[in-house]
Order: sequence, then structure tokens, then C-alpha cells
Amino acid sequence: MKNLSYVTKKQVNSFIKIETERLKINNDELLKEVKYVLFDLNQYPNDNKNQIKFYTRVYEELNGA
Repeated sequence: MKNLSYVTKKQVNSFIKIETERLKINNDELLKEVKYVLFDLNQYPNDNKNQIKFYTRVYEELNGA
């Protein structure tokens, strides 16, 4: 996978919209799921740098950071 230099707000908002509709959940429930994903990805940070960066941005957006 190509190394992400940045994650755009549009990518993050698109992901949030698609996943909340697909899973039929609200943003608070999606935030919980993203926390679980980040915890799992952080177990092997060198293998998952791009995914960690992406899900961190999603977490920040959902958490209002």
C-alpha cells in the first residue's frame, strides 16, 4: 500500500457517511468501532501505518477534536 502523506477531510467525511449508512448506526456507535479498530491496528504499528493514520483522522473527526 502506498504511504499516505495526508488524509483529506473529504475522505474522512465520506467514510463516516458511508459506514453509518451501511451499518445503520449513529456517529457515537461508529466512534466506538473506530476505537476498537485503532486498538487492534496499534498492536502492530509498523505494519499498519497508513490505516492508523486514516482511522486516527476518522476518530478525531467523530470525537470533535
